[in-house]
Amino acid sequence: MIFKKINDDTIQCVVSGEDMQAYGLTISDIFTRSKKGETFLHDMIKMAHDEVGFTIDNSNIAMQITPLKDNGLIVTFTDDDMGDLAQVLAGIRDALESGEGDAEDILKMLKEAGEGSETGSAAGAAYGIGEEGHFPFYVMIFDSIGNAISFCSMLTDVRGVKSALYKYEGKYYLLTEKKRRSWVDYYTLVSMAMDFGSVMHGEEKDFSYIPEKGECLIKSNALGRLKASV
Repeated sequence: MIFKKINDDTIQCVVSGEDMQAYGLTISDIFTRSKKGETFLHDMIKMAHDEVGFTIDNSNIAMQITPLKDNGLIVTFTDDDMGDLAQVLAGIRDALESGEGDAEDILKMLKEAGEGSETGSAAGAAYGIGEEGHFPFYVMIFDSIGNAISFCSMLTDVRGVKSALYKYEGKYYLLTEKKRRSWVDYYTLVSMAMDFGSVMHGEEKDFSYIPEKGECLIKSNALGRLKASV
């Protein structure tokens, strides 16, 4: 593994395919947060401290994972106070379920998640933030096709979101991209997926390995077709 210090708050680690093989890991282990994958990422942070003096000052750390063609990874860690994305999405979901949150509240939460303190630009890059501080591309990961269908059955409206379904290394990957949908509606949809699987975000190219190596089950309108299958 090769560690590179970007600045005082951000480091990158290049993990080759050989490194992954040596640790007995697959890309799926990392993205689905398996116990083995979580242990590896925690060990990587410790190694980053030994190699380049990277120290975590806050309880939250942003992490961007970019797959490489040789089945390796580039992992970017940013130590900041933005808060964990999963907590933000969970907060949105809870606010909607309780009826206490409106569109303005939700957009405020999203904006705060995308704004760093002194490391705003680096933190934004680490989170894969798109136009106006938003996250336009999400991948939802499910352990079974049943979980994917259950998620889609809960959706009242699937218009305005580009979607495709792939099977890769035993998991089901629902690739989504906001099109003609409001940001609030899109994030609401994403937050609902957390009840049935896990989510990750970035640029579309970050997940090109899924259509390249995975099996395409539904090429277009996957959300609508899975919903209609119930």
